[in-house]
Amino acid sequence: MPRLPDSRVSTGTVREFLASMHCPSLDIFGTFFPSWMLCSLIGIAGAVIAFKICSALKVDRWIGPKLVFYPSIAIAVTSLTWFGWYGH
Repeated sequence: MPRLPDSRVSTGTVREFLASMHCPSLDIFGTFFPSWMLCSLIGIAGAVIAFKICSALKVDRWIGPKLVFYPSIAIAVTSLTWFGWYGH
C-alpha cells in the first residue's frame, strides 16, 4: 500500500508564512490605518450617495429588497476602490 505524504507543517514554515503576510496601510494624520478600512468607508459612503440619488429620482420604490440592494452597492464600491488602488 502506498504511503501518504506527511501532512504536518513545521513551525518554521508557519513562521515564514506569518512573516510574509502584509496588509497595506496608509499614513493618515500620523497613524497607520489598514487600507481595507478606508476602502470600506468609501464603499459605505458610496451606498449612502446611491440611496440619496435613488430617493431624489424616486426610483427607490422600484428597487427590490433594499436590505440586499444597498449593501451590495457598498460591497461593489469597496471592491472597485480596492482593485483600483491595489489591483494588478
